[in-house]
Amino acid sequence: MAAVADDDVGEALESLWGRAAVNTWNARRAAVLAWLSWCRDRGQDAPTVPGWTKRLATPDSETPVRSRLAIDRLVARREVALQEKTLFTCTGCSTKPPPAPRKSSGSTSRTSTSPGAAPR
Repeated sequence: MAAVADDDVGEALESLWGRAAVNTWNARRAAVLAWLSWCRDRGQDAPTVPGWTKRLATPDSETPVRSRLAIDRLVARREVALQEKTLFTCTGCSTKPPPAPRKSSGSTSRTSTSPGAAPR
């Protein structure tokens, strides 16, 4: 591996993924970067990814950005299922709006809150 020049790595990246989508380019570049770093960590004389093979900015996304406060409010709602709360918390966004509140079927009211739940 010592015989491979940094520019050779850059040229290989360009020839293999230079015309790929932005996310594909960034993922492949990161994989090569990580692998070469792994090799160096184990004592190999590995080349580096040259500076001219920059990470590309991702194009604008139409996925709305949710604030942390909005996510916390969604998670605190009792009528939102645990699975959706986990999705909100893990991904920081939702692919669909939370379900409408369920109407109670009786005159019972909940006066106690579970630990960590925000009061209504």
